[in-house]
Amino acid sequence: PSRSCAMSCCYCCPGCFCLEPNEQKLLRGFTTSEVKNGPGCFCVGPCLRGSTRYAVQLLPNQYAVVRDIRSQQLKIEAGPQSYFLDAYEEMPSHNAMDFNTLAETQSPHTP
Repeated sequence: PSRSCAMSCCYCCPGCFCLEPNEQKLLRGFTTSEVKNGPGCFCVGPCLRGSTRYAVQLLPNQYAVVRDIRSQQLKIEAGPQSYFLDAYEEMPSHNAMDFNTLAETQSPHTP
């Protein structure tokens, strides 16, 4: 279905939304969080609140530091890729960084 058709279906149904390929919906309930990645249309229950996030676009010479908010562990995601954060992840710096900013002893594939 076309995006305009899907969008009109979602507007008339509370709790439904459509996502582009680079979009993600973070859904939070009373005790859990989950994500839905685009593209696609989804319907969720009334007890979930959602916010839209975008995939982090990493070029071949870039990386992103990602933190698990439950364990506080850090990991490094290397480009090239479109990286979607998990439900319990955040990017402390909010920006992708170039590899030349890594310390010489740090590998982009290990935290």
